[in-house]
Amino acid sequence: MPSTSQFSSSNSQVMLALWITVLLAFVGYSLPMPVFGPMFMSDTSIFAQQYSMQQRVILYGVVTAMFPFAQFWGCPILGVLSDRYGRKPILMLTTAIASVAHFVTGVAVLHQNLGLLIIARLVGGFVEGNVAIAQSSVADISDDNNKASRFAWINTAINTGWLVGPLLGGLFASPVFSDYFGYAAPFYAATLFCLFNCAIIAICYRETRVVAPNATASSPPYSLRRLYQHITQSELRRWYWLLAISDLAIFSYYFFFIFYLVNQFNFGPSGLSLYMIYLSVWLIIANQFSAWVLKYIDILPANILFHFVMVAGMLLFGASTNQAMFLLTIPIVALGVGGCETLMTLMLSDLTDAAHQGEVMGICRAIFVLSEVLVSIFSAWLVTYQLYALCIVGVVSAIIAGVLLVFQGRVHQYAENS
Repeated sequence: MPSTSQFSSSNSQVMLALWITVLLAFVGYSLPMPVFGPMFMSDTSIFAQQYSMQQRVILYGVVTAMFPFAQFWGCPILGVLSDRYGRKPILMLTTAIASVAHFVTGVAVLHQNLGLLIIARLVGGFVEGNVAIAQSSVADISDDNNKASRFAWINTAINTGWLVGPLLGGLFASPVFSDYFGYAAPFYAATLFCLFNCAIIAICYRETRVVAPNATASSPPYSLRRLYQHITQSELRRWYWLLAISDLAIFSYYFFFIFYLVNQFNFGPSGLSLYMIYLSVWLIIANQFSAWVLKYIDILPANILFHFVMVAGMLLFGASTNQAMFLLTIPIVALGVGGCETLMTLMLSDLTDAAHQGEVMGICRAIFVLSEVLVSIFSAWLVTYQLYALCIVGVVSAIIAGVLLVFQGRVHQYAENS
């Protein structure tokens, strides 16, 4: 029988593989940010000869939306498949397909083939839904003593991916690389990253999906109607809606952050990048801090606390009249956002049995992605109407989520259910 130290070492290797998988998934999502803009908007682009500026703006939005749109479907489907067939084979398969998708994206960018680009981004987004598998695997190998810290590390990988992706995209799109590969260089680099990730999974990752023989997993939710029915009819339905409201608050802040800096302080791309790095660093710190808080406070009151910290941070952020005050508000709002990101998902995992971790984590990620897409669609309209409208939506959503958490589950009720 393996010793406790052997299990500990094995779990550390699993966490390393999962951390890299999640990191690269979000690097793949954020990598094109410095690439697609010039590719579509530049007057020297081949698209400038075929489409007007207005048409190119629309095409840019469509191509950018393909990845999260496909990820919305991939998260719950891949999560359930990992419940049924195991985490490792699905992780290996999706990571291998992701490497192909990045390579094809590079080919499409190099030849500026719009149809191929859309298909590649759709495939890439779908298989990068394997983030849900990573979260499920963390739940598989964790207990009450380390689950919060491990979930926090997964969220740290997400925020690190948001930080590293655009930086790598800008680096590989620089003349040093683009002279040889054009704007395709970042995607060829992402291909190599995914192949490296496949090797890490093969070597370091052991299968974590262990369920009693009589346990059964649900069939994949292949239709939007079926997914909707699960969210509205399962025992976790109230928690799903709470998660959606919380995610709405988070993305309202993210998008208001950008609009506010551009409108109030006339920030350009370089200035925004620096502030996004600053925000990402504080989010990483907040992810770890939220796990530390659970040593002293139960998860439900901690979650309520972080929602109201997010409210306070958003209000202070919106009231900032100079950059110094603005800098001081970011750690506060990041603390609330990072805490809510980690603890809301952790609560749903605690309320789920081992046989359905993949399904529930997949739905959590799908809700997260859907919230991002919805806010991105309506944010421009809201800001055009009133700059602070998006901030108000975020504050109200966070207050509603916090209040509903108070009424939805008291500390003792939550402990009984979990």
